[in-house]
Amino acid sequence: MKKQFKPMIILGSILVLLVAVYLFATLVLPNIGSPEETTETTTGTALAPILETDFADVSYLEIVNESDTYRLIPESVVDDKGEKSWSWSVEGFEDYPFSDSLLSRLATVAAEAFVKTEIEPESDDLTIYGLAEPRAIMRVVHKSGEVHEIKWGSEVPSDNYDYATVDDTGRVCMISSISAERVRSSLMDLLDKEQVIGFDQNALTGLSFERAKDEIRLVTDIKLMGDIESEQTYLSFTVEEPLKRDANSDNLTKLVTEATAISVKSFVAFEPEDLSVYGLEEPAYSFELTTKDQTVTLMLGSEAADDSFYAMSSRLPAVFTVSRSAFTVLDMKVTEMIDRFVALESIWTVSKIEGDIQGTRFVTEIQMTEQQKATDDDVIFMLDGQDARIFSERNRSLFSSFYQRLISVVIEGIEPDADPVNTKDSRLVFHLKADTENNVPAHTKTIEFAQRNQYTDYVFIDGVYAGFYIDTEKAFTSSRVNSEGIIVAYKQMKYAMEHADDGVFNTQEGYQLD
Repeated sequence: MKKQFKPMIILGSILVLLVAVYLFATLVLPNIGSPEETTETTTGTALAPILETDFADVSYLEIVNESDTYRLIPESVVDDKGEKSWSWSVEGFEDYPFSDSLLSRLATVAAEAFVKTEIEPESDDLTIYGLAEPRAIMRVVHKSGEVHEIKWGSEVPSDNYDYATVDDTGRVCMISSISAERVRSSLMDLLDKEQVIGFDQNALTGLSFERAKDEIRLVTDIKLMGDIESEQTYLSFTVEEPLKRDANSDNLTKLVTEATAISVKSFVAFEPEDLSVYGLEEPAYSFELTTKDQTVTLMLGSEAADDSFYAMSSRLPAVFTVSRSAFTVLDMKVTEMIDRFVALESIWTVSKIEGDIQGTRFVTEIQMTEQQKATDDDVIFMLDGQDARIFSERNRSLFSSFYQRLISVVIEGIEPDADPVNTKDSRLVFHLKADTENNVPAHTKTIEFAQRNQYTDYVFIDGVYAGFYIDTEKAFTSSRVNSEGIIVAYKQMKYAMEHADDGVFNTQEGYQLD
């Protein structure tokens, strides 16, 4: 019998011990600590602020710290529900884009700097707490002339609190370091990082972009296109400088998107006297972003640490850094900024094309509407008076491919200040149909080419120098597959017409050209 009871006694003892540990953990441990810690943990009761302040009686708050001295001016604000709150501005800097939320958080320190622990009710030596020469002061000036000061000294070792006192009472308290950090804020710290530009890209009406290393200056008009109500919109750009030209809207949209969505990494200097230190006296890149109401200038200067640029906006009186990786198209070529196609005309808008390329002459005639496909029976393609409705073994229109070569001549480079003579060495004349929807009558568009050197040709449009040139070989004589020049593409089309069987030419057999 004794042997049977012994395990039961041991088991019972273990259960009693476990119950005792549980009671100790749940009832005793949570109550160990200072009275203040117990109050905060178990009841959530707010501790008393070091200074009682009613903002209705305040004339201004003055902040004095190692960086700046400035005043916050209160303004009573009543919302739609009749509830009253306070808005704050910085005296003398009313036009600067300070963060409303940061100003509000700073101001509330005057009423919500709660005491964690009172160290001494009346100290004879404030030096040991760093309060003889405080690191920061918030001076509360009442409308009556009454003035109170909250002073912050040293940080409490190994804790998230600072020593603080009020006026000359000698009372030393521990206050959360959060309040001390706010009062140590410089004017630069209070700037709103979201107000570097102040509007989104859809508000833009104009852009000026300058790049120092190649002295590029691009000026464009901008229009918001599409359906605004359905948010199906896009930006359309028209280049005014360095030449008048439709723009590459995709690339320029990316450029202005990156500029208007700029994000500050850190502020560096407030109202700097010498911009050359940051490469901003003569910036590497600069933007003028214009809306119907304002123009904002954004400058990017020298490279800073952590793969950044120094930057400055006309909306912010401070130098700041931005991530270099946030700008991906700053160095794109001018030809990538503009519409590179010399004459990109849709096939259904053209009735005839007359060509004379380095002595190779041809005439095309087209009867096709926007709704039709090249394979439709009633579509008419003619080349030099002969039927050119020829298809490959895969039922691909070879005339359509030839037409693509005619309109795929691209700009190689710009030279807007040149004054070339139009020697008319080659030309393409597009006969364009009337556009009844936009009330544009039928007309011709003449593209002429004049030799610039043995590799390039200047371009004239309707007798006027267009400000750019083309690569002659790429445009006219290239034999690269799918990138043939016009002369080669013409010869291929003629060969296919002559060797087609019932309107079909087997392209896999290739072209036997001279």
